[in-house]
Amino acid sequence: MSVEGAGLGHTATSEITLHLTLDAFIVVSSRVGLRGCSTLSIMSKPLLRDMLRPLILVMLCEKPMHGYQLIERIRDVTGFTFGPGVVYPLLYKLEEKGLIRGEWIERGVRRRVRIYRLTEEGRKMVREVRDLLEKVYSMLVS
Repeated sequence: MSVEGAGLGHTATSEITLHLTLDAFIVVSSRVGLRGCSTLSIMSKPLLRDMLRPLILVMLCEKPMHGYQLIERIRDVTGFTFGPGVVYPLLYKLEEKGLIRGEWIERGVRRRVRIYRLTEEGRKMVREVRDLLEKVYSMLVS
């Protein structure tokens, strides 16, 4: 789902901005060792854990996902694996705060998964996160 499809009301330029935002997050994470590549790697995972909520919101802006898809996407972006015991409680908190909405869907025989989508409040938060990450990114590249 594009940013426009997520209901953020932006043009195709916003798709580029979202990808730049994720790219900025990757650059920021690699500069502070979130991929385990620097001397700060001991601090990296706790630092990233604090950033998981906004990161999950940005990822859900790409498309609706279930918890395991988010776990895989977080691993792909950051190089760290956060298990269900970390990710699912965050999803429940984001849902309680009205930033995302979960919906159970059937997947095959006797298998249900909960798909998470951004709410309007979640979209507002993504815009704020995007603006903040763009500022951080511009500070790092200047």
